[in-house]
Amino acid sequence: MHINFVAFFRTREKGSGNPAAVVEDFTGNDAARQKLAAALNLPVTVFVRRGGRSVRLRFFYPAAEFPLCAHGTLAAAFHLLGRRGFSRLNVHTGAGTSVVSRQKNGLLTFACRKHQRLNVVVSDASVRAMLRLRDGSPLDRSLPLCAASIGSPKLLVPFLRRRDIDRLRPDYPLIRRWSAQNKVNGIYAYTRDSRSSGSAFYARAFHPLSGNNEDAATGVAAAALVGSYAAPKDYGRTFFVEQGYAMGRSCRIAIGYHRNGLTIGGFGRKIDASVHMKKHLRVPRFKNENQERAF
Repeated sequence: MHINFVAFFRTREKGSGNPAAVVEDFTGNDAARQKLAAALNLPVTVFVRRGGRSVRLRFFYPAAEFPLCAHGTLAAAFHLLGRRGFSRLNVHTGAGTSVVSRQKNGLLTFACRKHQRLNVVVSDASVRAMLRLRDGSPLDRSLPLCAASIGSPKLLVPFLRRRDIDRLRPDYPLIRRWSAQNKVNGIYAYTRDSRSSGSAFYARAFHPLSGNNEDAATGVAAAALVGSYAAPKDYGRTFFVEQGYAMGRSCRIAIGYHRNGLTIGGFGRKIDASVHMKKHLRVPRFKNENQERAF
């Protein structure tokens, strides 16, 4: 087994990007995969099965496996393409097949299917209860408030001001119950009041079903947001979404809006494994494959 650590959707700020573990040559079963993901306690642990220029990826969060994770996909591609010197990688996930491409400036993107708005009843009362909003809290009624998905459904909740999103103290047990009942993977609170004039949105993601209450960068949610917001006049445009600032882990997600679908992109960086492992001493060192299978 080999583990590499990557932070993806980084910005120029120190400590930026959403971390992921990329695991190769793992021989254990699914229970062992889940146990390792819980021990690492990162937003996602990606298990890689190689095959030439094609790989199959599985995404284990600390609490459960999910079919698709954008930052996990791109983190794995960042590691694999950097090591092999390729510029394209065919990727198979639980949500389908895609291609990750690397541009000369290091930007990685992968194509995803068009978004879908889901037939989920979203009441104002339930949103306010989950996010602990007062009656006067300013939601932006001009923007989509809906459940949408490109492979991992999210509830999109629009706000007028960034400061109101930063002040959120959600009711995570209530979000967990509502998400499980409605088959939606958490809430994506967003606003057009971005930090940078070059960004389209500022957002926070609350996903307690994953085992982490908040996520620093959620590419599938950002893509679902752009797909719900954009119009045909926006074909060919790239929307930048800011996330992670409330956690002290700035991220910038690039969402391309095209006639035939969406792309999710960003930049990555390696994380020093020795530094990370000091913070996660529960992770075992296997002496042989039998120990790894039994883990």
